[in-house]
Amino acid sequence: MPLRAQRGLDSGAEVRAEAIDERMTDGYLEALGMRDGSPRFDFLVFDATHWTYSFPPEHQVFRPADPADSTAFFLRVPGELEKLHNRYLNAVHFVDAQIERILQGLEETGHMEDTVVIVVG
Repeated sequence: MPLRAQRGLDSGAEVRAEAIDERMTDGYLEALGMRDGSPRFDFLVFDATHWTYSFPPEHQVFRPADPADSTAFFLRVPGELEKLHNRYLNAVHFVDAQIERILQGLEETGHMEDTVVIVVG
C-alpha cells in the first residue's frame, strides 16, 4: 500500500499542509520508538510554512490572519499584508510545535544524546 494511503492522505479530498505535517510528525515519533540503535539519517520537510501558510485553528495566535485564498500577497495591498504576514507567523507557530514534539520524543526515547538536529528555514 502506498505511504500516502497508509497515512490516510489518498481519500481524494483536499488535504491541508498542516494535516500532512502533523501526520508526518506522528509517523516519525512512532518509528522513533522502534529504533534498533543502528545509524540512521532522518530528513523531515514541513510544508505548512509555504504558501498558503496552513495551520489548525488552535495555532492562530497572531490576528487578524487572512484566509488562505487571499490575493493580498499577489496584489501587494499594503493594509492587507499584515493579515497575510500573521497567517505566515501562525504557520510557523504550528511547525514550531511539531519540532517541539520531535525533540520531546527524542528525549523521552533516550535518543537525544546520539542525535544531531538541524533546523533549516
